[in-house]
Amino acid sequence: EIIFNNLTQGMMITDPEGTVIRINPAIYRRMKQDASDRQGKKMWESHEWQSVPESVEKIVGDMKRVAAGESVVDVYKTMPFGKQAVYLRVHMHPVRDHQGKLEYIAIEGIPVTQEVEDRRQLDLQRTLVKTFFEYIPHPVWMIDADGRLLMMNDAYAEIYGFNDSAIGTLIYADRSDKISEQCIRNNQRVLRSGISLESVEYVRDMNGKTRIFHVTKFPIGSEEGGSLVGGVSLEITEKLEDEQKLRETLERFELVSRTTNDLIYDWDLQTGNIKLMGNAFGLYDELKDKEVRISDLQAYIHPEDLAKLNKKLERTIKDRQRNDWHVEFRIRDRDNGYLHVMDRSRIHRDENGMAYRILGSIQDISPVHEMNKRLQEDRILD
Repeated sequence: EIIFNNLTQGMMITDPEGTVIRINPAIYRRMKQDASDRQGKKMWESHEWQSVPESVEKIVGDMKRVAAGESVVDVYKTMPFGKQAVYLRVHMHPVRDHQGKLEYIAIEGIPVTQEVEDRRQLDLQRTLVKTFFEYIPHPVWMIDADGRLLMMNDAYAEIYGFNDSAIGTLIYADRSDKISEQCIRNNQRVLRSGISLESVEYVRDMNGKTRIFHVTKFPIGSEEGGSLVGGVSLEITEKLEDEQKLRETLERFELVSRTTNDLIYDWDLQTGNIKLMGNAFGLYDELKDKEVRISDLQAYIHPEDLAKLNKKLERTIKDRQRNDWHVEFRIRDRDNGYLHVMDRSRIHRDENGMAYRILGSIQDISPVHEMNKRLQEDRILD
């Protein structure tokens, strides 16, 4: 009796149908009641249960299990103080007489509201982190100091052929096929130094293809005091392959430009800069193989041709259906005379048809122009 009445947690004894027989002061004093407000009534008929019908249904079901001989521990939501929810962890145990017949149900209730709220916040944070992981299109993961996989997204799982069963396992055990020594060394380096690390790692995926990633790894402190490693990868395989192809193309282009007598140009319409390459038919050494403004090149064009040239070029650029350009004009030579040249180029446009780049070559056609002039004179003489 003394122990029952002085326990700080709520205690009650009911019959097998849930009618309250005894209740200790820890319950009714907290509710500013006395024992008579609850004794002789069903446990779930008190006011804190009435506004939470789902909890009443749950506790009635659990008491039936206890009446059948089980001990039950469960958490219930109550509303003893208006709109403020209080959560109780309730232990219910069958009490039998000396013949084994169920005589009473002993019930203990412990407030766990803060614990429930903390767990809810933790679950919310885990859900947010997991959702964030899944929506990142690049491989993202987290492991502990032993190489135990704690979290990953689908992009990471796809590379290594992992599934959900890999969570919590030591993935270093598969390093011969999946996790490279380079990856393990970088993980251990981050753990030892406590400093984030950026590196390039080579990974052989499930199809046997070698893929290249720019990897950022960073230390994460855990509640247990041990260190974790998080990481995110950006695949650069295609980028590096494209850069290699581009270098090879530029080398071939550079070789061609040095063996031809034409002036080759690459004009960026967005910046106005133009890159000149080639021997430029022996002229303009001060401009060759440099990036200059288009105005620097236009200064060599015959004044009578420049206005017509600019007008025609403007119309061509505005015409989103045209991608090719060719025109004849005169350009100044070393002796302040003029050469006749032919400009042939290709206009590059974006998906909206806006021109952003022109690649072309300027060829000296003065000999052809001179021969045509002589042929014309011969015809006149004939």
